[in-house]
Amino acid sequence: MQEAVRWTEMIRASLNDTTYGNFVATCSAQQKDLNENFSLMLMCATVHLRTL
Repeated sequence: MQEAVRWTEMIRASLNDTTYGNFVATCSAQQKDLNENFSLMLMCATVHLRTL
């Protein structure tokens, strides 16, 4: 769980607030708490970053 938090913070730092908000909204539609599912969070991040 700590690892997921760390990755989420790194992702947030690399994106502007609007893009990060869209990323969270997209992934939250699939998983209410990204920290509960680290692999899904990474998958969402990977897919999202590819679309930037």
